[in-house]
Amino acid sequence: MPGGTVPGRRLQECARVLARGDSPGTTIAGVARRWGSISSAHFSRAFRTAYGMSPSEWRDTGAGTEPPAWADGTRRSIH
Repeated sequence: MPGGTVPGRRLQECARVLARGDSPGTTIAGVARRWGSISSAHFSRAFRTAYGMSPSEWRDTGAGTEPPAWADGTRRSIH
């Protein structure tokens, strides 16, 4: 299962929420805070490192409900 680390799992859940787009009024910062990220900038950097695109690009392109298998958030820690 992708996201073998706690930070990786959090990124994976954020990616799923952003891809679903089921909460149109939800901001990227709000999603990040809900899953434990205090800094929006840090979250965006970690997301880009893990997924190869920014959280807004991920959301806007409809990247799918499942993050790709390689995007497990383990490339770099987001602590």
